[in-house]
Amino acid sequence: MTLKPLTPILLFLALVLCTSATYAQDDFELIKLADYFGKYYQYFDEPRMVEALADDFRYFTNVPCPYKDCATGAAKSDYIAGIVEERKKLGFRVESISMKYIAPLTALPVDPVERRVSFYCVLSTEALGRDYKTYSVIDYYFRKFGGAWKITKIENRIINRGSMG
Repeated sequence: MTLKPLTPILLFLALVLCTSATYAQDDFELIKLADYFGKYYQYFDEPRMVEALADDFRYFTNVPCPYKDCATGAAKSDYIAGIVEERKKLGFRVESISMKYIAPLTALPVDPVERRVSFYCVLSTEALGRDYKTYSVIDYYFRKFGGAWKITKIENRIINRGSMG
């Protein structure tokens, strides 16, 4: 028995495995970038936040926010300016941010250019002398620019915002 009839099948399987490995590596990079972005936000590392976001970045959330037009998607400059304003005006301080990866990307995406990673997030903050804990599901969307992944969109679906006292 020769391997000739099996060759196309073996080539196809090798292609699938290589593609899956590439996507798995990308998934790891995207999870890491989103996690780093959470840390940049926590410690308000503005240059790194700006660097991680694509120029056509948009921020969406389901609650009113200071980032200007969040319902229709705040632009990168409005989002950063809103964070600056929020921290100055309300004395807003991020005490901790915990993000748990919840959406595996094993299936090939519909748009091969844009990728999404989802997290369950718990955010503990202090503002106006009170502590708050916010629970949300956050979707980060990524595209490659010049060989590097950048965040193009964040959709923050807040589930519960509560004061701790």
